[in-house]
Amino acid sequence: MRGAAVPRLTTERPVGFSFADGKARFEVVVPKTGGRVRRRRTVVAGSEQEALDRFEAFRQEVLDAIRAKPADPPEATTAGAVLVSPVLDETFKREILSAIRSAPLAGQGRPPKEITFGAYLDRHLDAVCGRVKPRTATSYRQYVRNHLRPYFGQTLLSEITMAVVRDFQGHLVAYLSPHGRWKGRPLSVSTMNGCLAVLRLLVRDAYERGLLGALPRGRWPSKRIELLRLEATEDERERFLAAFDDGSGFRRLKRALRPRGKRRGGNRFPGRAKTLRGSWPQGHPATMAAFERFRALRPLYVVGFETGLRRGDLLGLQWSSVDLDQGLIRVTMQKTGRVATIPMSAACEEALRLCHARDRGGAFVFTDGKGRPISEAIFALAFSTAKVLAGISRRLRPHDMRHTFASRLASEAVSLQVISAALGHSTITLTQRYAKPDETSLRQVTVALNRGRRPG
Repeated sequence: MRGAAVPRLTTERPVGFSFADGKARFEVVVPKTGGRVRRRRTVVAGSEQEALDRFEAFRQEVLDAIRAKPADPPEATTAGAVLVSPVLDETFKREILSAIRSAPLAGQGRPPKEITFGAYLDRHLDAVCGRVKPRTATSYRQYVRNHLRPYFGQTLLSEITMAVVRDFQGHLVAYLSPHGRWKGRPLSVSTMNGCLAVLRLLVRDAYERGLLGALPRGRWPSKRIELLRLEATEDERERFLAAFDDGSGFRRLKRALRPRGKRRGGNRFPGRAKTLRGSWPQGHPATMAAFERFRALRPLYVVGFETGLRRGDLLGLQWSSVDLDQGLIRVTMQKTGRVATIPMSAACEEALRLCHARDRGGAFVFTDGKGRPISEAIFALAFSTAKVLAGISRRLRPHDMRHTFASRLASEAVSLQVISAALGHSTITLTQRYAKPDETSLRQVTVALNRGRRPG
């Protein structure tokens, strides 16, 4: 309709804005304060678009406080700063005036004393890592230790320009690992992009702390990630799940994959008991007991394929998130904090009811024989064992169960918006990497083009 307002796209949220569960949280850095003064506000909004509009109004309020005519006598302003109008909060005026007076960048082009990137890391890396989850902090420190500190350690912060960042990207492309396990291998694209992303985050943090006069100008480089075609086919998925009922195949496993046997002292670490594998015969009761423990894990992987949950969310799934009566799983994603609502398929519901029947009253859905949550080590070992029994020799990771879930939905013509909500993604762009239609569904293009065409 002509003249109607066109809603803005919200695929990329502005810095300082977050919206979840009907609440919007705003954070704006007050200009001319070197990042030392920030204004925060939490509001209730009916939609993300409404929250974005209120965020823009809030940012404008902060800017008006800087640009408006002074409410105090003229001598109260310094460094060319103009203060607020009488309609704005008086405490807010005094806070901004005081911050502008004491800001290290007031009237200056750069900080009075420059420091190197390495010195910045020594002072502030712990604080930056303290804002994120432990696993994310670990990856930050690995990027810093392996690549960022060796390359930029002696470089002044002000010397990190966009040209230098692009040179660093070229260095990563030519880098070959000296590690004994991966010696001579180049870095993966995801590792290179991770280094560049952490560098960008740290440079922005230095700028907000007043340690850097200006951010590097230009588009931050990144390498394009090739789409992986690692989702399991229907045949592979069926063979993988059938492996949990293959007792004879389990007994015929190679010695390295056989269940654990007795222990003895290790030669390299005398104080630590060493676990031996393959010491039990094929028909030994311990072998059969190990198979029963392996077989009991089948519902875990059925739910993994039928819900697309990440490994941490899958192993940490609790009964409070499962509604068997309505056939829904509502889980807060550990990685993003978003709530994903996933309808249960018939196979998923059957697997969950089986787990519920043998539940010992604990909080977690997937537990071992003693009621303890399944560990990541057991999860990975059972996955690799099932791959061997299913005859799957190609690369197939536990995370590819998530890719398989999204690709199955895409092949059934489910919209990207629905797939994104089920996966708990923040943007549809990310969902497009996961949801790839199979060749059978793509043949609908030929059917559509041939429809209505006259023969001959």
